[in-house]
Amino acid sequence: MDHRFLYRGVCLNHHERDGGVLKPKGDQAERGLFFDGTWTFGDGMLFGASKTNAVIYHQKDSNRFPTAYVSFSPHLDRAIYYATHRWDGEKAVPDQPGIIYVVDTALLDAYGVEAYRIADYAKVPTVPGDDEVALLGPGGGALPVGIVVDRRPVP
Repeated sequence: MDHRFLYRGVCLNHHERDGGVLKPKGDQAERGLFFDGTWTFGDGMLFGASKTNAVIYHQKDSNRFPTAYVSFSPHLDRAIYYATHRWDGEKAVPDQPGIIYVVDTALLDAYGVEAYRIADYAKVPTVPGDDEVALLGPGGGALPVGIVVDRRPVP
């Protein structure tokens, strides 16, 4: 991993809803390729079920394609943005802070967490400036709390 720390920003509502646990939106660690218009030739997809496909679908739209991956960025400013904004770019909740989770990448192997740098799989990342890294927890479940070395409120 190129970066020692990864950051994930969530609004306070999501942080409280999930009890401070980093949970994926779905349970698919692998995803097949379907001829349904959700991919384009040359975008990095593979025929058959694969983690590559799941990672690419995840970064395209994790609400539409819920997978077992959780998104992070090596850039703190991107995590701050996601902690304080909705997906449409509007401020999340005025005067309500967000939360930044800080993950130490040196701990991933010890906790059985796999990291997938999106740019290594998706030929055209959806949000290139994020330098997104998708983390896959053991068994496709929540990420172990032991990899989180800090939680920071964002005003």
